[in-house]
Amino acid sequence: MINKVTLLGHAGKDAEAKQGKTGAFAVFSLATGTKEKTQWHNVIVTGQQAAMALDMIKKGSLVYLEGVISYTKQEDKHFTNIFSNFFRVLNSKGASSGQESKQAQAKTADSSGDSQGGFEDDDIPF
Repeated sequence: MINKVTLLGHAGKDAEAKQGKTGAFAVFSLATGTKEKTQWHNVIVTGQQAAMALDMIKKGSLVYLEGVISYTKQEDKHFTNIFSNFFRVLNSKGASSGQESKQAQAKTADSSGDSQGGFEDDDIPF
């Protein structure tokens, strides 16, 4: 069986550091779709890739990522979580001109962590 997702979208917020049972990780939201219909994804980044995400992913950044998809339910709300095992920032919003040309590539073996969702369509970063 295969569980693989590939997404290209805009970060809805700067990557944030979180602490879970298995260690530190980074989380951010990713918007895909069109201006008329936006889909929001919670992205979880672990390992060395997490530190890179914290430095490079800013609200509005165009991000390509690959990972696995996980569904969770909290208090009658359903969330889609993407555990990223590879990402690349294609452009970076709010970064210095030197950072804009940087691209991040990383792979992690461990993809675990916690994330909470709940995004509004008003939060569309584009």
